[in-house]
Amino acid sequence: MATDQLERARALPVPGREATLHRDPSVQQFWTENRDLLEIAWEEWDGAEQGDRPALDSSLLDARLRAAVDQAWTNPDEESAVRALLDEAAPNVYCFQFFDPERLADLRAYLEAAWDVNINTPGEDFSGSSVDFFDRPTDQVNSLMFEPGMAMIHRGDVPHTAQPITSGSRTNLVLWLYGDHGQVPRHLFGEPAPASDLTPQERWTTPSAPLDGFAPF
Repeated sequence: MATDQLERARALPVPGREATLHRDPSVQQFWTENRDLLEIAWEEWDGAEQGDRPALDSSLLDARLRAAVDQAWTNPDEESAVRALLDEAAPNVYCFQFFDPERLADLRAYLEAAWDVNINTPGEDFSGSSVDFFDRPTDQVNSLMFEPGMAMIHRGDVPHTAQPITSGSRTNLVLWLYGDHGQVPRHLFGEPAPASDLTPQERWTTPSAPLDGFAPF
């Protein structure tokens, strides 16, 4: 049975789509004011709803990616094995298999216990919904399609847009990566990226500094 804290969290008025997309200050205020309540409610939900749900662990990830990442954590000088899994499908846009397609049904079962979400599994087809990336130097548009469990990663300054879906349904998990206190790369608008001065050992070390608590949305 849900506790009072969980019921309180479920009753919260969630910021709307437009406010989130426009980074309205009310969105940041929502997370700041309700952080403690949401953390407690999530713990209570997770404990009450465990049942027979599959565990969310590294076995959900693609086996090759999991092996390459484990190898890099053990020996950072072997990080090239991770890079080898990334396909540059368009300039500065990289695709790779993130989830094991055979485990997507387990992931969906876990998430659907919390909220209504669809994770496309093999055989659940859709049409349309390509992601178009514009390459400034060549004025070319590259259209890419998602496959079950696939991830795309690119800098935010790469112009891109999603085309309308024409049949079926598709849900994406979208993440933004920021540095400390919301820092973003300064090399925007087509300028070349500076060479990284981080060593492999620094890249594959868990930061010891406390989290800054910054949330851009």
